[in-house]
Amino acid sequence: MDTRRRREPVSKDQVFDFIEAYMQEHSVMPTQQLIIDKLGGSLTTIGKHVREWQQSAKNQVKSMIEMPEQIREASLKVGAQWWSIAEKMMSESIQVAQDSAAKAVEQANQNYHLYQNECEQLESLAERLQSDLDEALTALNHKNVEVSEMRERLIKAEQKNEHDADTIKRLNEEILRSKELQSEAVKQVTRIYEERLLAADAQFEKLTSKQQLSKL
Repeated sequence: MDTRRRREPVSKDQVFDFIEAYMQEHSVMPTQQLIIDKLGGSLTTIGKHVREWQQSAKNQVKSMIEMPEQIREASLKVGAQWWSIAEKMMSESIQVAQDSAAKAVEQANQNYHLYQNECEQLESLAERLQSDLDEALTALNHKNVEVSEMRERLIKAEQKNEHDADTIKRLNEEILRSKELQSEAVKQVTRIYEERLLAADAQFEKLTSKQQLSKL
């Protein structure tokens, strides 16, 4: 419970550090209750340390007031010089950050345009692949029609009991040749499809490698 936490001893240095840090961040003096909530301790102990800090702060202000004019002016001059240096360093840091951000944006735009070009090339390759595949399928359909017609001719010849062995043999040979042409057409379609697919995979791997390099 909070009661047990307040019983823990809190040193003067802890209270002084907390007050100074809080005032630097919020520009106001923290309440004693806030100090107790953050550090623990009792109201008596914290109140004592707070009064000691306030007295110490008054002594520092008094010392500054009683400080000789030349020393006070020198201190203010050193403080102004320190602030000028710090301001310059912050300005340079901001400029470096802005330059880095601008370069990063430029690189991102270049990578985006490169990605667009690669996508367009892949789309063009896919269109060519589809066109070649359509042509091959059309040729295969023509071959299938020819085979069907030859089969019908053979059936009609058999139904009429034609005994012309030469004719039947020739028709069989034509059917065999048509089947071979059909098989060759299938192989051609398969080869074209595999070649285009390999080309598309190569383009995709190239694009992926470039994107990974750009991230690095």
